[in-house]
Amino acid sequence: EGVVNIPSSVTTVFYIESILTIDPFLGNNNSVVLLNPPIDNACINRIYVHNTGAFDPDGDSLSFRLITCRGLDGLPIPGYTFPDQWPAGPDNNLFLDPISGNLVWNSPKFQGEYNVAFLIEEWRQGILVGSVERDMQITVFFCDNNPPEIDPIDDTCVVVGETLITNVTATDQDNDPIVLTAFGEPLNVNGNTATFAPTSLQPQPAHATFIWAPDCDRVRINPYTVTVKAKDNTQTDVDLVDFTTFNITVIAPEPENPDAQPSGNSIVITWDPGFCDNNTGYNVYRHSDSLGYQAEHCVPGVPPETGYILIGTTDGSTNFNDNTGIALGI
Repeated sequence: EGVVNIPSSVTTVFYIESILTIDPFLGNNNSVVLLNPPIDNACINRIYVHNTGAFDPDGDSLSFRLITCRGLDGLPIPGYTFPDQWPAGPDNNLFLDPISGNLVWNSPKFQGEYNVAFLIEEWRQGILVGSVERDMQITVFFCDNNPPEIDPIDDTCVVVGETLITNVTATDQDNDPIVLTAFGEPLNVNGNTATFAPTSLQPQPAHATFIWAPDCDRVRINPYTVTVKAKDNTQTDVDLVDFTTFNITVIAPEPENPDAQPSGNSIVITWDPGFCDNNTGYNVYRHSDSLGYQAEHCVPGVPPETGYILIGTTDGSTNFNDNTGIALGI
C-alpha cells in the first residue's frame, strides 16, 4: 500500500517472469543468478546506486534494461510511472547501465516507496537464450547522510597458473565506518573460489582485497563480473551504499616450445601443449618475417595488425604441416 509510482498499489497484482530456452543445439542452459536482494533505501537529493550482483552459470553474456512494472496477466500496470517522474526534471534521472547492471538514480526528490523493474537478458553467440525480470522496492527517506564512494577498479585478466590480487578502497565524506562486500561468479564457483576480505566494519577509508587463482576449467571467452558493495554505518541515519563492477578475463596459458622445421615443400610445426590440456584445438598463424611481437596485458590471441594470417586449425594435436603457398627461400 502507498507505493508512490503505482496507482492503487494495494490492489495491484504483482507479476514477475523468467524465460529459459531449452534447445539441444544450444547446450546446457541455466537461469541468471541474482545475489543481491531486491529491496533498498535511498535519501532525498543523494545519488542512489543498486546492482543485482547477477551472473550466468553458463558464462552467457548479460544485458540489462529498464521495463515497466507489470501486473495482471503480465500486462504493464496502468498509470505506472518511473521513479524519476516524481517530479520530472533535469536533476532527477533514473538510468540502468546495460552492461554493468548498475541502477543509478540521480537523485530522488520525493519521500516514499517506489517500485522499479528491469529485465536481465542472457545471450549466447548473439542468440537470446533466456531472461529474468526483477521488480524491486526503493524506499526514499529524508536524511543527511552521504553515500560512500568506491575507488574505480579497472577491468583485468589473469592467466591460469597465476594469482590475481585486486585491492579495493572506499571512502566516506561523513567519516562513517564502512563495510565492504563483493558478489559474483568467482566467489560462488565450486573449486577455485575467489576470496574477498575483510568484510567487517572498518573506519574509513576501508580496504579489502580480492584474490583469485582460477584453474583451466574457468577459461572462457566471456569475462567474469565481480560487483563490490560499500555500505556505511551511521548509527543515527539511513545507511547508504555504493556499487562498482569490474570484469576479469581468464586466459589459458600459452603453448610452449614452438618449433618449425622444413620438410620438402612444407614446414612442420610442433609445440608442447602447455599447462591446460582441456582445450579443443589450436590455431596456427604464419608471417613471413620476424616481428618480435610482445602481447599487451590482457590481449590474448593474435591481433590482425601484427600481419599474421590464420593458416589452419588443429583438433587438439600439437603438430601442423604447413604446405600451403610456401615460397622456397622464404
